[in-house]
Amino acid sequence: MIHGLCMNDLQWHTEKDGKVVEHGETISAALGYTPMQVRYNTGLHTSQNGHQLAARAGANGSIGRCRLTKSPCWCTAWAACLIRSALYYARQDGLTWPRHLKNIVFLGTPHHGSPLERAGNWVDTILGSTPFTAPFARLGKLRSAGITDLRYGHVLDPTGRGMTVSIASLTAGCRCAA
Repeated sequence: MIHGLCMNDLQWHTEKDGKVVEHGETISAALGYTPMQVRYNTGLHTSQNGHQLAARAGANGSIGRCRLTKSPCWCTAWAACLIRSALYYARQDGLTWPRHLKNIVFLGTPHHGSPLERAGNWVDTILGSTPFTAPFARLGKLRSAGITDLRYGHVLDPTGRGMTVSIASLTAGCRCAA
């Protein structure tokens, strides 16, 4: 289970009828999987987090004490860009863990970029066009690298961003649900 932007691994729960419901435990009870939650720094570039997640899963197909076998993956929003990046770098490095990833569930994913981030960038450009509003544009440009990657859905290092990498090629062998 991979959390979205500006969230953390502790936010996979909700409250129902006055009781806390933990999504990982619910999925585990219903489907028989061991829940594993990933924490990462959403302020870094998507590709930096992708490299780190790919390496953490490692060549042996485990993260920490959890062994990946026929694993499904639940991703919210930006996290889906992260798993796509991790899959790309794991395959590039010859790691075997992507073979164990059987299903990916994308929840609210900006695969082709975020219109909200593109609009924010457009507003910054307009504000920066006059000396009177330029200070406001500088405030708007304080967005993190992770957020700016959302503008166009970048999942690769800056040198590889011109490459076309389809969602289908990154998730080959997985059943994907959106």
